[in-house]
Amino acid sequence: MSFSSQQQEHRTIMEERQSLVENLHQDLDDVLVIMQENVRKARERGENLEELNHRADKMLMFSRRFGRTTSNLNGNQHQANVTFKGICCGFFFFIIIAVLIVVIIATHKHWI
Repeated sequence: MSFSSQQQEHRTIMEERQSLVENLHQDLDDVLVIMQENVRKARERGENLEELNHRADKMLMFSRRFGRTTSNLNGNQHQANVTFKGICCGFFFFIIIAVLIVVIIATHKHWI
């Protein structure tokens, strides 16, 4: 084997290695882009989760407020119902007394 053929073989090996190194660099660049995209998406998910958590906290606060309001309204409505029933009973009692008085007076006039 001659010196020039050895040089040629060495050059071929070096070119193959250079090609492999270039391919490796390209693959590493591709992996770097993918990893950067994954990190960006992970940050976005984290931000989205924080926003969802914030919204859930607000919904919990509003639901508790709603529960207190409805309890208060139910209590007020119950009091109004009791008052209305008391007025109705009083009115009914007044009508019965008035009818009894009229009946007693009417029957008392016949006795006289």
